[in-house]
Amino acid sequence: MRLFVDASVALAACGRPRGASRAIFNAAAHNGWELVSGSYSLADVTRNLGKLPRGAAGEWQRAAGMLRGELG
Repeated sequence: MRLFVDASVALAACGRPRGASRAIFNAAAHNGWELVSGSYSLADVTRNLGKLPRGAAGEWQRAAGMLRGELG
């Protein structure tokens, strides 16, 4: 399965350990799903990461490693 992850999903996954967005990343890791995102979304995450709770940057490193391909 191939899923597109926009900035709001990525940010929510980094900021809420028990949220639905984090569950998508966890499910992808366990089920072999391909997570893709675009360069604009990735830049948006980088711009807004500092607004999230402490520890979100570390989660972003893990999440970013799971994302494949940049779609426009």
